[in-house]
Amino acid sequence: MSEKCAIWQSPTLSAHSDGGPWLYDSPRGGGRYSITGSASETVRSLSNKQKSYLTTWLVEQRRLGVAEPTVTTDEVSRFKNGVPRSIVARRDSLLKAILDHSSGLGETVDYSGPKLPYILAETESLQMMEVSALVSFCKSDRLLSEPFKGQVALTFDGHSRLEELSLRSSSATQAFVAMWFGSEVAAAYREGIEPAIIEAGYKPMRIDQKEHNNKIDDEIIAEIRRSRFLVADFTCGLMESGGTLTAIPRGGVYYEAGFAQGLGIPVIWCCREDHIGHVHFDTRQFNHITWKTPEELRGKLRNRIGAVLGDGPFKV
Repeated sequence: MSEKCAIWQSPTLSAHSDGGPWLYDSPRGGGRYSITGSASETVRSLSNKQKSYLTTWLVEQRRLGVAEPTVTTDEVSRFKNGVPRSIVARRDSLLKAILDHSSGLGETVDYSGPKLPYILAETESLQMMEVSALVSFCKSDRLLSEPFKGQVALTFDGHSRLEELSLRSSSATQAFVAMWFGSEVAAAYREGIEPAIIEAGYKPMRIDQKEHNNKIDDEIIAEIRRSRFLVADFTCGLMESGGTLTAIPRGGVYYEAGFAQGLGIPVIWCCREDHIGHVHFDTRQFNHITWKTPEELRGKLRNRIGAVLGDGPFKV
């Protein structure tokens, strides 16, 4: 039996298998996870930075209610070209970690002691120096106090920030849809994306269907901020050039997905199967829902929303 974390080769609290995927309880992995045999082999090819992206995914899955997320070869391959989280998102994750590891109001947490592996995992950090930098940022913003070296406590402003994040997450009822508005994908929205979001218990928001008097860019940013998650479909128009089909990039979809990610808002990536090869290299590593028909998109998207976010407040 292996007693080391399959991802980080670090000490674990437990490790066992009942003939299926190995189950680990790994501080450096942020907690419990399972991993298939083939993934255990391929994860070794990841750099430490890529492993930190995978670990962030594990942490987020557990926060969404998946007690033991499973790492497969598909998940490993997603993070070979991973994208780092924003500093603000990492700072907020540090606040969440301090709250999780403190036993009560005003309690200090020794982030440099036994809790360090968990905090490294939860803040997408590789070493103590990065955690110390995040602590400094929090202290500058009066979100944390450090009464003793290496020991921090949430301040009133820190608790207020976490309450704001929690309220934003729980009260947001809409899903912003970023996609090409062409007639070729009209059915994909009408028969696929829109009903999938509604069936999951959320309200779809497509900016071209909203009446407003403001600048369109301002409205897009405002509606993304109000959203619980964003569905981005990268199906694009194609034109023939020199005997080959060339994509007509949908820059707005990339911008809106990137803006949501920067705010820490989950993004669900979609693309029609025959267009996936035209998705930009920088985002192709994300786990896209590929679809052939609107009906297939509807089913896959409904399942993905349920798995990643859970049912919304309007679920019947």
